Amino acid sequence: MKIHNFVVISDYLSHDSMAVYTFQHRLIQALKSVVSGLKKIYYFSDGCSSQYKNKQNSLNLRMHFEDFGIIAEWQFFASCHGKGPCDGLGGTIKREAASESLRRVRRDGI
Repeated sequence: MKIHNFVVISDYLSHDSMAVYTFQHRLIQALKSVVSGLKKIYYFSDGCSSQYKNKQNSLNLRMHFEDFGIIAEWQFFASCHGKGPCDGLGGTIKREAASESLRRVRRDGI
């Protein structure tokens, strides 16, 4: 098993099932180019019910093979409030984005 981390940065601020599906589509395209012979995807996410535990995303998982040609499994874990690997990656990306924003402000004098 290989672990690949991907981060999606988007102006779309609604974290609904359509956004999840759209991000999955892009993610799976990227994974197929990085991992030869990809057979199964394991998704891990915290327990945010508004984003993941709903009928649309259950249908999304049910149709995953038909839509993307890859079997998938989705694991939910209790919200840890910043204590998991995903949170560390997200925190790093946010810090880097904030630093870049400050560099641009100083450079452009805005």
